[in-house]
Amino acid sequence: MNQLNRLSDLYTYLLSLGFKREADAVLTLTKTAILKKLKRTTRGKGKRDRMEWALVSKSNPKKILKWFGPDKPSKKEIAKEERRVHAFG
Repeated sequence: MNQLNRLSDLYTYLLSLGFKREADAVLTLTKTAILKKLKRTTRGKGKRDRMEWALVSKSNPKKILKWFGPDKPSKKEIAKEERRVHAFG
C-alpha cells in the first residue's frame, strides 16, 4: 500500500507542475488486478466445479476479470490481460 501512496503523491506533484501526460503515465504503473487460484463453479451444465486461475480485481475481489484455467498462466499471458484491463479501465 505504501507504493500506491507514493505513486499517487507523484501523480499529484506532476499535475501541480503541469505535466498531465507524465502524470497519466504514472497512473498506469499501478496494478488493478491480482492472480489467484479460485474455485470455478459456473462452468456449464453437467460440468464439475474445479480450481482454476483467475485475474481478480484488486478493488473488488469478487469481480473476476479473466479465467485462465487449471494451469497457471505464464507471466506473458498475465501481462497481456493486465494491459487489456488498463486499456478498458
